[in-house]
Amino acid sequence: MQQKVHTGGDLGASNLRLLTKVGSGQPAFEWSTSASRYKGQPNWLTRALADYRQETGAPVPTKVGLTWPGYTNPLISHHQMSNPPRLVLDRDAFERENGISLVTVHDGAAHLMSTLFSPDEGGAQITRNIFGLTDEETEGAALALDMPGSGVALSAVIFDLVQRAVREVRTVSKTGEGMHGGLAVRVKDWSRFEHDVVWELLQLAEEGAFRKISPEGFVSIDTVLSARGLPMLYLAICRVLRTEDVRLDILSEDITSPEVLRAIVSGEESNDPRVVTVRTWYEWHGDLGNREIVGNNAYGGLVIGGLIAKLGLDVLMASGYQKRLVVGQHADKVGRTRVHLLTDPDSGIKGAFAAMELAAAV
Repeated sequence: MQQKVHTGGDLGASNLRLLTKVGSGQPAFEWSTSASRYKGQPNWLTRALADYRQETGAPVPTKVGLTWPGYTNPLISHHQMSNPPRLVLDRDAFERENGISLVTVHDGAAHLMSTLFSPDEGGAQITRNIFGLTDEETEGAALALDMPGSGVALSAVIFDLVQRAVREVRTVSKTGEGMHGGLAVRVKDWSRFEHDVVWELLQLAEEGAFRKISPEGFVSIDTVLSARGLPMLYLAICRVLRTEDVRLDILSEDITSPEVLRAIVSGEESNDPRVVTVRTWYEWHGDLGNREIVGNNAYGGLVIGGLIAKLGLDVLMASGYQKRLVVGQHADKVGRTRVHLLTDPDSGIKGAFAAMELAAAV
């Protein structure tokens, strides 16, 4: 019987990472390269695997799993990255050319799947456990994800709470439904200040400012509640606060400086537009988390990663996030939903390995 050799890949806008697991062993033969290295090459994954094996000595895989930065559909073989370097992947062509099965999984779903397989690794629980809910309440529930990076990955994975088993493998992601939709998540409860900020965001879009971070150039959840959207939110808030010393070229790293984070954790009042920006960004993520849990019946849990996880639990708990998350008609149920702060840097590639195992089981 042929030994199982699984190669898992995590493709992002910047880098491609590959690891290989032989049999029941631990992943090894780690390799990383720039994603733009294969820009414009239709058979880029075949080329990447060849380069990987040559540079690391990894064995020939019997199956490849790839965490893909975009929507995946089991009925559609052809996929294209929405962000640069806009690599194109034809799953059927790859399998014909290499004689190797390829499993693709949306990056958001991959992070979620990694928490199903190792829920206690690399994370911190910030609300009461999901088991506070009854089996009837969680049966058929989903897991939701908020992963602000270059964009906001919104995903829901349908799973059986008791069996901890994903019911569908190649269609686990529900991302794409409103991912680039309007920013408003709970406008009726917003303050006048927040309405003014949205107005200024729209004005910035009219002036073309958003084209610096998105080809479409419009205001959306993806362009405001992502890490790249922080400078846009900062500029809008400066206009509302009528800040005189505005840093037009400010970066996300400047906005989330240690000085700003200390001010948030301490709870001190501040008119520093950077502090106001970070607090508003977190509060709107709380609104978003509420919508994702209630709207997707995602009482199976909410997983938070990306920049929020990077900035840490203390900032999250002091930011106003939780008071905006646990509100509304279903506040009690949302408050009893498990929230997991995902700090595992390998969650994407672990999700690729999980997808291969699940694909073999169904």
